[in-house]
Formats: sequence, C-alpha cells, structure tokens
Amino acid sequence: MDSLYDHLILHQRQVRAGTDISVAPGGWWFLRACSGCGFVMGADFSGEIDAGHLAVIPPSTGASVRASVLGDMGLCQFGIRPEQLLGFFTADERGVLGSGVPAGGRRIRIIQTRNEAGMRREELCELHRGGCEVMIRAAMLMVAVRVLKDVLSSDRGVSIPPRNPDERLAELAAGIPESELLRHTAGDLARHCGCSVRHLRRLFAERFGASIIQRQITWRIEQAKRLLFDTDAKVIDIANECGFRSLGQFNKTFKRLTRQSPGAWRAATVEGAARRRRMFPPSCPRLSRAGR
Repeated sequence: MDSLYDHLILHQRQVRAGTDISVAPGGWWFLRACSGCGFVMGADFSGEIDAGHLAVIPPSTGASVRASVLGDMGLCQFGIRPEQLLGFFTADERGVLGSGVPAGGRRIRIIQTRNEAGMRREELCELHRGGCEVMIRAAMLMVAVRVLKDVLSSDRGVSIPPRNPDERLAELAAGIPESELLRHTAGDLARHCGCSVRHLRRLFAERFGASIIQRQITWRIEQAKRLLFDTDAKVIDIANECGFRSLGQFNKTFKRLTRQSPGAWRAATVEGAARRRRMFPPSCPRLSRAGR
C-alpha cells in the first residue's frame, strides 16, 4: 500500500462473505466494521469484530480480516504514519510508535462500540457527509491519539530538572516535536545540553540510533516526498525548500534512500494513489442501509 496515500485517508473496503483481505504492515491501521461481522487475524491474535467495533493494528503486524460466511462485511479504514507527522510527535513519541512500543503494545486490539474511541470513530464516519477534508483528517488523528494514549503515556513521576547532558537531551526529545529538534545544529544542541559537540553527537547516536546528520537527511527526504506528492512544484524548487545545496546533491541523496529518482518516485506514487482511489474510493460504507 502506498504510504502517502494511506496516511490519514478515510476509504472503504468491502469484504465478500467467507473471504478475507490482508492489511499490509506499516504504520498504525484503524478499521471500523460498518456493516456485517467477521474476524481479525494476526500472527498471535484472532478475534471477532462486529458492526461498530474498531480494530487497531500496530506497525510491523500483518493482519487479515475475514467476513462471516453469513454475509458481506463493510469496513472503513485509515492509517497514520508517524514519519509523516514530524511536526506533531516528539522524537521519543515517534520512537515508541515506530520501533519502541512497550511490551504488549504491538498486539492487535478490538475496541467495543461504546468505548470512547469507538464513539469518536462513529463521529468520524458522520463527518464524512460534510465533505470537509481537513476536519476529517483532524478527526482521524484525534481518534488515533485517543486509542494510542496508553502506548504514548509514561509514568515519569515528579519532574526533576535535568542535571547532566544526557538528561537534558532526553528532556528535549520528550518535550518538542522532532522537526523542531532537527532544525538545530549539533553546536546548538551541545550548548543547550552543556557539553562538547563531540559528546553531544555520541549521546544523540546512542539515543536515536543514528547521527544528527543522518536523522536530518531522513527528515528532509520525508519533507521532499510530501511536496513531490502534494504539489506540482519543480524538483529543483523542492530541493531548495528542503535545504539541499544543489539539485545534484538532492537527486543523489533521494535515490540512495528510495532507490528511485525524485521524478520517477513522484510518477509512480501519484499513479499508485490514483489507482487505489479507483479501487477503494474515500467514502464510508456506514452510510449504506446494511450498516444501519
């Protein structure tokens, strides 16, 4: 599935009686049974899902949904990709949602209809009638945060002012969006943390598993991918917008990380998105008679 198209896009899927569909791993998936019933199955999970229930599928957890043999099943689904929300989640939160989910956090969950998050999910379906895309995206994000609040929250106890560079870097990682953190140079961060640039670079690599430069480059490429997908801007303008010194440097870096040139990636991704829109139009099967 295309990571950009399926990020905060509400669309429908219809599962024929007795058949199943797969949900590819990658990002967090939220699937609401709008009509019918069936089963959600993963490597270490199997559970029933009825009309109104919400299935939550964590990253790196492939799953499938099977409709009951008694009738078709209507689903509306969306996904969130933490890497597409650099300005929203902190570095620590992105780490938890991506590769550092606490024990048990990677399990598939089925949320009952009357659960608060489930009720918000119903409101989300109703919002689709209004056709205000930005409100729909905001509602989807709110549903995701409500559902994942137990994964994101941590018991830190009484706040103690950080005393050493490692604690100060940890405070930054937990307190500001990663996009804001990555705007600063190693020198800026070292001065804030009260240590040498060399020591700061070592602390950063230990905490994030990559150097500051590597993390910044990844962030810039994610920005570029969003601009390539969302706009018709020239590649050279996107390169400048994302902080690359030259078009050649941008092309080389982009191809190294994606194995495609920016132009080829844009063409393939936009075409893939158009194809998925034709297959799974962004509408909600809850509005059908069967879902009432």
